[in-house]
Amino acid sequence: MNDAAVGPAELLGLWAVDHGFHSVMEDELIVFRPDGSGWCEYQRPWYRVRTNFRWRLAGDALLHVKANLEVVTDEHASPPQREHAIDVDETVRVAITVGTRPLLEHPVRELSVELSFNLGAPFAFVAAEESALDA
Repeated sequence: MNDAAVGPAELLGLWAVDHGFHSVMEDELIVFRPDGSGWCEYQRPWYRVRTNFRWRLAGDALLHVKANLEVVTDEHASPPQREHAIDVDETVRVAITVGTRPLLEHPVRELSVELSFNLGAPFAFVAAEESALDA
């Protein structure tokens, strides 16, 4: 796959930066749902930041995202959960390629997207349903 071939069906599902690597006790996940909603979450023990967003493809290899809510959970803070209004309305390049990860026996789709609220490392496809988090 190359960046010109990215369509809505290719984005749907759960993606994780750390998938297929030895864990360093932190990860970043992104989910694209069929209804145009999604979320991106940075996680480490006792702390996470989740950004909820709406998405749509805006042309060849372009992703438009609008985010207005960030939820920070810090189990060492009081209160442990805080919500922040944010105003993100951006269009960024998106690409899906095929790569390898040391702990996976097969090639995996990798998503490259640099949003203002994510770290920018490539995400590996985990599952078509975010319910895979519960497994």
